[in-house]
Amino acid sequence: MKRKLLELGGSVFVSLPSIYVKSNNLKKGQEIELEIIDNSVIISSTPIIKESKRNIDISNNHKIGKRYVTALYRKGIDDISLNFEGMKSLLAVKKLIETDTIGYEIIKQDKDNINIKDFSVKSTEEYNNIIRRIWLILLENSKELLNAAKTNDFVAMQLVRLRDKDINKFSNFCCRLVFKGSLSSFSQSVISYNFLRNLEAMSDSYKELSIYLREEEINLSEQSYRYFEETINILEEYYNIFYKFNLSKLNDCVLKIRVIEKKIKLNINKNKSVRESLYIMSILKKLDEIASNLVELN
Repeated sequence: MKRKLLELGGSVFVSLPSIYVKSNNLKKGQEIELEIIDNSVIISSTPIIKESKRNIDISNNHKIGKRYVTALYRKGIDDISLNFEGMKSLLAVKKLIETDTIGYEIIKQDKDNINIKDFSVKSTEEYNNIIRRIWLILLENSKELLNAAKTNDFVAMQLVRLRDKDINKFSNFCCRLVFKGSLSSFSQSVISYNFLRNLEAMSDSYKELSIYLREEEINLSEQSYRYFEETINILEEYYNIFYKFNLSKLNDCVLKIRVIEKKIKLNINKNKSVRESLYIMSILKKLDEIASNLVELN
């Protein structure tokens, strides 16, 4: 919806749509809430309440404690007072903050409580920069794993696992920015959040394949290697489509996924390289989900 700007007495005004005024029963002289986020203005007839602080206790729930802190981070909580029990729980949360939550810092620590606050910069520009970084690490990881699978380079496979931690950290930060309202609309935020989680899931698939190859000390079969290489080519095409959307190219990618799936299912039915085939199928499933995200984002 477009509205014209009006100038009166040195001030600039814009009129509200009549349907919005009537549906919210707004009257002359009534106050409304207005919030500026980057280059967007959000208007609300009711107070805009944003939760920024949370008190949590993980004393008897240390197994789920790290996930709880990560969830609050993604949700956009800026201030956490966390009660815990035992050094093990404390060390686990401290490690999480150091590796997975950009901007979070422990500002106060007692024997059974810590206070965590956010000191990160939040902007659309930062979001876009980190999205590109996630893409590049993901592509680098896929190619590194492909080469390692061919040469039995188990050190390189370990690096794949370490880079997965970087992707988790950057993905968490972008999810946090989404909840903080760095994007232009609610629908765009929902789609972007789902897209980020799918990129993270793709990275997890590479990590799981690297762990399998390293622990079993085996090479991919010739067919599986070729299929894996084709999935990387599709991922690289996705990267290009993300920055310059092309529906025809995306359609070609999905058709390639279907062809590879059929070939792998045939291998599984013949009991050929079953376990590694399942890993490749998992990667194909993630590619399929990302294809849907790319359509939704455009």
